[in-house]
Order: sequence, then structure tokens, then C-alpha cells
Amino acid sequence: MDSVRDDSELTAILLAAFEAIPEGFVIYGPDDRLVACNSAYRRLYDLSAPAMTVGAPFETILRCGLENGQYPEAGETAEEHEAWLSERLAAHRRADTDIEQRLDDDRWLQIRERRLETGHVIGFRSDVTALKRLSMDHDRLSRTIERSAQEIHLIDARTGRYIDINRGACLNLGYTRAEMMGRTPACINPEFTDADIAEMLKPLIAGEVPLIELETTHQRSDGTTYPCRLRIFHDRGEDEAGGGVIVAFAQDISESRRLERELAQGRADLEILLQGIPDLVARAKPDTTLTFVNARFAHSRGMPAAELVGRRLADLMSGEQRHTFERNVDALTPDLPVVNAMEHVVDRSGVEHTYQWSHTMRFDGDMADSLFSVGRDVTELYAANEALAKANTNLESFAYAASHDLRSPIQTMRSLLGILEEDYLKDAPDDARMVFERLKGVSDRMLQLSNGVLDYARIAGKPPEVSTFDSGEMLDGVLGNLEAEIAESGARIAVDGTMPVVTAGRPQIAQVFQNLVSNALKFHRPGQAPEIDIASATRGPFHVFSIRDRGIGIGEEDREDIFKPFNRLHGRRAYSGSGLGLTICRRIVEAHGGRIRAARREGGGTWIEFSIKDQIDG
Repeated sequence: MDSVRDDSELTAILLAAFEAIPEGFVIYGPDDRLVACNSAYRRLYDLSAPAMTVGAPFETILRCGLENGQYPEAGETAEEHEAWLSERLAAHRRADTDIEQRLDDDRWLQIRERRLETGHVIGFRSDVTALKRLSMDHDRLSRTIERSAQEIHLIDARTGRYIDINRGACLNLGYTRAEMMGRTPACINPEFTDADIAEMLKPLIAGEVPLIELETTHQRSDGTTYPCRLRIFHDRGEDEAGGGVIVAFAQDISESRRLERELAQGRADLEILLQGIPDLVARAKPDTTLTFVNARFAHSRGMPAAELVGRRLADLMSGEQRHTFERNVDALTPDLPVVNAMEHVVDRSGVEHTYQWSHTMRFDGDMADSLFSVGRDVTELYAANEALAKANTNLESFAYAASHDLRSPIQTMRSLLGILEEDYLKDAPDDARMVFERLKGVSDRMLQLSNGVLDYARIAGKPPEVSTFDSGEMLDGVLGNLEAEIAESGARIAVDGTMPVVTAGRPQIAQVFQNLVSNALKFHRPGQAPEIDIASATRGPFHVFSIRDRGIGIGEEDREDIFKPFNRLHGRRAYSGSGLGLTICRRIVEAHGGRIRAARREGGGTWIEFSIKDQIDG
């Protein structure tokens, strides 16, 4: 009885001991059936635990885990499962090797199984997840280091000799890893001796500095050299007495040196360009504080460039010019980053200069970054323009006065011709009648020219009075004025779509339409009623109008000539007119910020298009 009790107590003690250990423990009999296992084993294989009953075959327990997804390494198909199962059973029956196994929750187990002389198989399962992940991280780091193009050098801190070097260093230097082992860094650093390197590393090894950074030159195995940047660290490990490993990271900076040289050369070239051009150039912060000015700019202000840097560009202006400049700069946006302006400056000698400026704000996203200003001295051009404008004004005034004064004698001559016709022409011979008709034609022509010059002078000397109006209603009024001509010619006039509401000089735009429609009615093919199509479109701030007819048309070479004053493509006898109608149209359109052009219409006739800019300032 004592022997039985002793065996029973020993078994209980052993089971309690196995239950207490953190590793999984299991015993299978000679027939591969479960004899016993501890709780840790069941926890590790929680998806297989339902099949873990005493006497259950090892294969049955494996299949239970397989069906429940316990073993991701077993694959997904039935064939893969059977192949994995066969391999695992064979390893279990051999029970002579240690294997690693990945479970469904990404844990890793180390399996150690051994077969006893009795035929039983005992097994331990240890959770090695942390070690496995550390090993995997180490492998990834090793692969990264090996594949890195950056040179990595490992040097024994005590001996100062190489213990390893990565592939990037081997490729750059032209040495194999075996050739570098046991050498010192001086073999690739022609600037230093071994003693120089040891002296340089002393503060690092002593812990006085965390790293050493320097630029040096590396020499390849073929004798060529290249510049590089070094960052050197000391990994002491567990050795606190000056041992451990020196880790040096070296980067070939040949390309960056080349780019730096090119950048420096580019800056020098730009400096020469900025200082040599006749324009004034400045760079400023968004608040207009100057950070750069060229020599021309400094000269324009009568101050050295160094004294101007740091001052606000706005502060160099005076009065309303300054307020206008600040408002314009504040209004710049990423979509509209440029503003142009004129500036009048009186220099220290009292001479006034006029500068034309272009200010451009550079944006980083929505934030203003820098203001770039380029100015040009246009004093002479400005003076010339003013003189030209004055001359034009005088000429326009003279033309107006002359054409106005000519109307009186012309009207008198026409009245006298009327008296002659009424009182003396009835009994006059044919040759006298012919002379009279010629005189009458000349007087009509003189009146047309006088009226045309007067109209042109009125338009040239007076800016348009802007108002907002319906261009369709305006066109109806124009067509009403031409009602007699339309009826007489039997013309067909079609307006395509709805005409826009515009802001412009209504009388002037009406005159453009009247001149163009009148021409389309006048220059029609003999025996064929005029056909006129009028259309409109809006393109951004511009309203575009077109008049198309099927008349006699124009030649390609006449597209510009027809807008010149007194230019006629056809004789006066065939078509009446002053020769100023289209000239007046161009003057009106250009005064409204637009343009006018003409072309021969495909199939015969003329196409004229003109545009006007909406919301004119006046």
C-alpha cells in the first residue's frame, strides 16, 4: 500500500509541476494518443483544445486545429492541408528535431519533441514570438543595410581595424568585403594616417561627443577619389572600457558638390544679369520689406543698396502713390498675382522720372511668400506719349473746327446750285446740264466728307459716356433708323438669339451697328436682295458681335485696308460714302477696349466681328 501511495503522490507532484511551468507540456503514448497535457498547452492551441481528450490521436487533434484555422502555414486548399498534415505527422513521429510553428494569431511557437525508450513522446511548446520578431527585424535591418547605396563601415574600437562593410561601400570603393577585413580606414582616406584617425576618434570613444561629422575624400581601389560626408558613431555595447564598434556612415557627395557649383554659378550669372540690365529690380517680403535691390534701383533712389535692404518699398513712395501701391499689393491673390503701376519720382537734383512697374507676388499655397518688382524708366516715352496725345488733341480739334466751318460754304454752294437748277437749267444746253450735275455731285461729296470728318472728330475727342443698356433694344432702334433703306432693298435681317445687356457708350455702339448694317445694305450683289445675319456671344469680360452678309465681299488683302481713313475699295459712282465709316467703327471699338476685324465669308459676302469690354471705367 505504501508503494502505491508513493507512486500516486509522485504522479500528482509531477502533474502539479508540469501545470506550474509557463511552457506547454504534453505526453503522447507509443500509439500517438494523448496521455496528458498542461493548461498552458491547451491555451497555446485554443482552437484545437476541444479535441484534447485523453486517448485522442495526435492526428485528430491536428485536424481539429486545421479545420478551425489554427495553422495559417498549412495553406488554404485541401491539397495543401493534407501535405502540411503529412509533413507534421512525420516530424512528430521522428521526434528528433526542434521546429518553429506560426499560429493563427501571429504567435510563434518553438516545438521540442523527444521519444522515450518506452515509446512515449514528450513535447514542450515555448512561445518565442518576441524572439522571432526580433530576429525578423534584425534580418530586415541587415538586408536594408546591405542594399543601401550609402556606405556603412564597422571598425573595431580597440584595434581600429575593419570588422565589416556593406555592399554599397564595396561598390563605391571597388574592394571586396574580404579585402577590407583587417585593414584600417587610412587605406581609403589619403588625407589621414592611422594616428590621425585614432586621435580624431578619442573624444567619441571617451563619450565626450555623441558623434563626429566631417567631409573628407575616399580613395577607390583604382586610385580615383570622390568627396564624401561622414557621420561617425560609437556603439559601446556592454563594453564600458573603450571597446565596442565604430559605425561610420559615408555618403558620396560628388553630385551635390556639382549641383552646388552649378547653383553658385547660376547665382553669379543672375547677379551679373540683374546688375547689368537697364531695369530696376527688387525683391521684398509680403509686407514690402526689401531683401534685394539691384544697382539701377539703388541709383533711382539715390541711396546705396545696403541701406535700402530692410526698408519697406512702400515707404519709399509718397502721397497717393504709396496708398495705391499698398492697396494693389494687398489685393494680390494666387489667381491674380500681378499688378502694373506707374510711379513718378523726383530725384535729388529735382528731375522728375516716370517708372512703369510690374509687381508679382509669389505664393506658397494660399500664403504670400515674396514680392518681385521690376520697373523701367519710361520718362522719355511718357513725355513723348503726352506730346503725341496733345498733338492728336490739337489735330482732332482742328479737324472738328475745319469740318464744321466748311459746312457753311458747302451749304451755301448747294443753295446756289439749287437756284441755278430752278431758274436757269430748264433751257440750258446738254453740256451745261452735264457740268451742273458734276458740280452737284462734288458738293454732295464735299458734304459727306465734311460730315464724316466731323463725326470722326467728335468720337476721337470725347470718351464714351458709359451706361448699362439692352443691346437688343438698341439694335431695334438702329434698324428703325434704316427702315427706308431696308424696305427699298428688300433686305432680310435675322438676329440670332438674345442680345446681351452691356455697359458701354450707347450712342457710340449704336453708331457702330448703324455703319456696319448700312454697309451690308449698300454693298449687295446687283439684282439680289441683301441677307444679313447678326449674332452675339459673351467671352469673359468681352461681348462679341458679328454681322454677316452675302454681298460683294472683300479680298483677303483688303482685310486691314478697309479700316483706314478715306480708303475705298470701289468707285464713288458705284457706291456713295465718305470712306470714314469703318474707321469710325474701329475708333469706337478700341475706345471700349475691344477689337474689330473683317474677313471674306465662305460662299460669298463679308463677315465683320467686333468686341467690347464690359464695365468700362470711362
